Amino acid sequence: MAAALFLAVAPYAYGNTNCGTLDKQARQSGTLILGAESGRIAVGKGRAQFYSAPSKGCKEAGIFVVPGNTLNAYVEHGGFTSVMFINPKNNSEATGWVESIRLKETGYGIAPSQ
Repeated sequence: MAAALFLAVAPYAYGNTNCGTLDKQARQSGTLILGAESGRIAVGKGRAQFYSAPSKGCKEAGIFVVPGNTLNAYVEHGGFTSVMFINPKNNSEATGWVESIRLKETGYGIAPSQ
């Protein structure tokens, strides 16, 4: 019975996701991260994939960070964190959502403590 439930939910969760709507809703209803606490470092093994919304159905092909990269976090929602990464080699920016489990707080942020 559990397998049947999973199969019924899986197409909605991955195949028919409206990423733009989900992104907007998550930014409005997610948990805001204070600027003084926004620093994150990528952890785990291999590439940490970027998504355009907090869903594995919203993968951003070719956009990822690797362990040790530092990011700024803005919102947490549903096991994902909205982040910005600035590539130190060429100053290019990437924004999106990364699975929260792939991030560790650094104790720093982009704003002073209040």
